[in-house]
Parts: sequence; C-alpha cells; structure tokens
Amino acid sequence: MSGAYVYAPEARASRRLGLFLLVMLGVVLTVGLFYVKTRAQEARAEVVRLERAIAAQETAIDVLKAERAVLAAPDRLRALSSQQLGLEPIKVADTKAAAP
Repeated sequence: MSGAYVYAPEARASRRLGLFLLVMLGVVLTVGLFYVKTRAQEARAEVVRLERAIAAQETAIDVLKAERAVLAAPDRLRALSSQQLGLEPIKVADTKAAAP
C-alpha cells in the first residue's frame, strides 16, 4: 500500500471544522447582505418621501409668492389706503409757479 492514502481521524475532524466554518461564513455573509439591502431600500424610500415633501413645500412657496404679489400690488394698496384710512396721494405743487 504505497500509493493509498488513509485519512487519520484528526484530518477528518479538521475537514469537518473547515466545512462548518465555510457554511457559517456563508450564513453570516447572507445575513449581512440582507441587512445592507434592507437599509438601502429604507434609505431609498426616505429619499422619495423627502423629495415629495420638498415638492409640496416648493408648491406652497410659489402660492405664497403669488399671494404676496397680489396683496402688495400698488393699485390695491392705493385703493385700500383711500377707502380704509382716508389717505390720498401727495400732490406736489409746481415750485416754479409758486415762486414770486
């Protein structure tokens, strides 16, 4: 029996330990990959939620800018000041005609 190789019990135990460690490494990597994938999906959902919130806020800002433009219109303010406060525009007298 010069070419035959016989496994010693120590070699068999070593082989089983190696196989067990490889299986455990596979399980750990699988769980880790699942965790990373789940976190990435949560982050993607958060980005979508934030983009929607930003779009809604931008729309609200545009509406407020339009309302401010309407409320600050000079003609509207002039009419309100004369109706509510009785104010009239200042009349500037011609200084050349008033001088003797």
